[in-house]
Amino acid sequence: MGIQIIEVENKKQLNKFTGFARWLYCRNAFYTGSLKWEEKLRFSPKCIDLDKCLCKQFLAKDGGKVVGRIAVVVCDDGGKLCAKFTRFDFVDNRSVSEMLFHAAVTYARRMGCVTIRGPIGFDGDDEKGLRIGKFDVKEEGTIYNYAYYMDHFVALGLEEDEDISQILRTYVKQVG
Repeated sequence: MGIQIIEVENKKQLNKFTGFARWLYCRNAFYTGSLKWEEKLRFSPKCIDLDKCLCKQFLAKDGGKVVGRIAVVVCDDGGKLCAKFTRFDFVDNRSVSEMLFHAAVTYARRMGCVTIRGPIGFDGDDEKGLRIGKFDVKEEGTIYNYAYYMDHFVALGLEEDEDISQILRTYVKQVG
């Protein structure tokens, strides 16, 4: 059947979206991700951040099994629409990351955005950056991803945007 990208539209899909990172990193001692209830709240219609932004979540499935996720957040930034991607997690498969990112870019374009930046969460308290080093260190409150993500970001044509710290960086891509 191959890889399918689906838009998250119901509670069951949202549960799969919010639980995917825990599954992906379940055997990784260095992952310190968000609590599941926090993630569910972040993407629920009751989230205050969603009053100011539009958000779409996508899942990648292969043979019925979730193999990746991405969320796109579109906000008004002083009269200009700005797209961010967040919760971009995937198995080490280029087709999965390409198809998920394509869905995010397509949504951002449709909304009138000319760039997409990330990984950046909803606000200053949310996750930000791709880990580019210290993959063997556990740091509370810091985003974690596998080292292979960097290769995928390069293959997707993402360019370095901002160094947040010695181990975290955001990326940008023109979409319009």
